[in-house]
Amino acid sequence: MKSFLRYLLSLFGLEERDSLFKEFDYRFMSNRWKELKDDYGHITEIPKTGVSKLIKRQNDDADLSADEVVLIAENIRHYQNPDGGWGKRGHFRKEFNKEELKNIYQNNKFFDYSRGDSDFDNNCTWGHIEYLAEVHYLTQDELFRDSIIDGVEYIVEAQHENGSWENKNHPHITFNDGVMPGVMQLLHKIIHNTDNRYDFLDEITGELDLQKVYDKGLDIILETQIVRDGELRIWAQQHDHDTLEPVWGRSYEMPAYATSESVDVLEFLELHLSTNPDDDRVQESFDSAVDFLREIKQDDGTWGRFHHLEDLRPIFADRDGIITYDIEDLGDERRYGYSWFNNSADKFI
Repeated sequence: MKSFLRYLLSLFGLEERDSLFKEFDYRFMSNRWKELKDDYGHITEIPKTGVSKLIKRQNDDADLSADEVVLIAENIRHYQNPDGGWGKRGHFRKEFNKEELKNIYQNNKFFDYSRGDSDFDNNCTWGHIEYLAEVHYLTQDELFRDSIIDGVEYIVEAQHENGSWENKNHPHITFNDGVMPGVMQLLHKIIHNTDNRYDFLDEITGELDLQKVYDKGLDIILETQIVRDGELRIWAQQHDHDTLEPVWGRSYEMPAYATSESVDVLEFLELHLSTNPDDDRVQESFDSAVDFLREIKQDDGTWGRFHHLEDLRPIFADRDGIITYDIEDLGDERRYGYSWFNNSADKFI
């Protein structure tokens, strides 16, 4: 009822609409969905993209229906925010009825499947764009194309002056949860377009000066690489926008060498070098980071999620933010509810 009253007031200009409010036309949506099913229901293989993890969490064991690939793409389009980005909320494998779609479009906060603020956390926005690009390649659907363009424009607008992107959890340059590496990999795909998924973006690539956006992102990645004793090392989960120094994220995510996040950065740098093999600055960054990961590899063949900035030992913290060298000091909730060790750097060692 509150949402409905807010809507009525907004029609008369008595109250501003929610920033996530979108116009709703169910007849158009219903007819469009019938056409999508008729024309593209034969597509059954869900593209493996950055948003696949979000999709997989929902009805993981459910059998795929014949039209689920385009259903997911259409739901991604429904969940896109007016600013062009996507939040972490949403249910992409559900065929919504009229009332449910209305709640999504009018951003009813009391609705189980409401939208959230645009973000890059957990593969948001760049992952949604990747998925839509795969489905657009198969369908050439104009509305999927328009959503992709709006999403790319949001990425450009959300970039900080220093070249970085952040998630909504912390106002810092963000390397965890795929934020910086994910956005940069997408921009690389668009600019180089090696698989022809982004042919339709040729014009907008120039208009938005995506090469400049990409170059600024690359610069901040290289500038935030931690230097100790005159040597390039790896990255933290978050870095301060002004000082570029490692900073706290959540209470158990301390300023430290972050190994799995740095591996994500290395995967991006490797992609960059595949098209820019003579970029000596990036090659030095890559080689130095790999050397450092080799140095801090533990005897059991793993890395700690976090390594101390000075003595290089794995460190841990509970929700109280108290740093310890012994994982046994943590309560069961954080001890077993977080990935404190990994072997993700094996691919580079």
